[in-house]
Amino acid sequence: VSPSIGMFKVIKAKVTIPLHVLIRPRGGDFLYSDLEMEVMISDILAFKQAGADGVVIGALDKDGNLDEKQCQQLVEAARPMSVT
Repeated sequence: VSPSIGMFKVIKAKVTIPLHVLIRPRGGDFLYSDLEMEVMISDILAFKQAGADGVVIGALDKDGNLDEKQCQQLVEAARPMSVT
């Protein structure tokens, strides 16, 4: 699950290494609804504004394959940050 913005800001202020934030709205599988995607995009934008160096993402389709459309949406939201 993604850290809070507050936790990120405190850690960012105390370290000098690049920080990449895990973007996950919940535990469990990686099959995301449209609402969860909206939350993840909002989180990416908030972490970008807060100074994150990158994000760690992933999304699968109902068959367990990479959901290229959802991943592309997350990558686009993250630009120009690094994405893993």
